Amino acid sequence: MRRWRLSAAPVNGDAHATSSALALGFVNLIAALNPQAIILGEPYASAWDLVPPQLMAELSQRTPAYQLRHFRLLPSRIGADIALRGAAALVLAHLFPLFDHTKDDSLPNRVSMDSVR
Repeated sequence: MRRWRLSAAPVNGDAHATSSALALGFVNLIAALNPQAIILGEPYASAWDLVPPQLMAELSQRTPAYQLRHFRLLPSRIGADIALRGAAALVLAHLFPLFDHTKDDSLPNRVSMDSVR
């Protein structure tokens, strides 16, 4: 039990430092763009039970109350493998170019419809 407490102390300190750094960035975003919500992805969505209390405490100290009245901080629902999905989408986009539906006389490989008939 004692060993866990000693090892948890640096993690808790890192969480506080991370929350402070995120809060500084979010303060600038809120001041400039006044968003209704900010959605946090991985790894913050996985540790959602730790993130909002510390982050909202930092935001409430640094941001005027009227800007936080309707503001929401939300976890992403996409999942932990979103970076892998994005990388796969980039590869597939290059392998399978989009068919151009705006022109009737061309195919994706630039073959004229007249030569196909």
